[in-house]
Amino acid sequence: MWAHYARDHTGAVLELWSLPEEDNALSVSEAVEYSDTPPAFFTEEAFLDLFTGVGQLDVKALTRRSVYTKSNHWAYEKEWRVYYPLSDKPGLFEYTNLRESEFKAIYFGCRAEPAFIASARALIAQHYPGAAQWVAERRKDAYAVTFREI
Repeated sequence: MWAHYARDHTGAVLELWSLPEEDNALSVSEAVEYSDTPPAFFTEEAFLDLFTGVGQLDVKALTRRSVYTKSNHWAYEKEWRVYYPLSDKPGLFEYTNLRESEFKAIYFGCRAEPAFIASARALIAQHYPGAAQWVAERRKDAYAVTFREI
């Protein structure tokens, strides 16, 4: 996962907690479904219903299938995603504030630059002082990393 999402071990991974009692955005996360084939836009029956005016296109269901489906090739990730439609604001994303209780830890890659680690640690100390901080270290006896708290 480090090679995919943390720029070949030079970035960081954030540990965020879903706290339903605090009604946070992560509480609506759902497990990704893995499939051998992409989700169908609609079935033949749904197409005929739409074409003949008997049915309507369920855009929400179509979007959900698209957002929460990935190739079986990625099943080892066991990914969960949070999706909610964008507001009228321009851009392709929205910022969502994290409460201090939601941000549990940061894990720095084993190839992260010291300057990056220092600046990230300073921001975390300022905004999320209770978050744990870890750095990965490459194991010499296996193709793996271990983490040391810093």
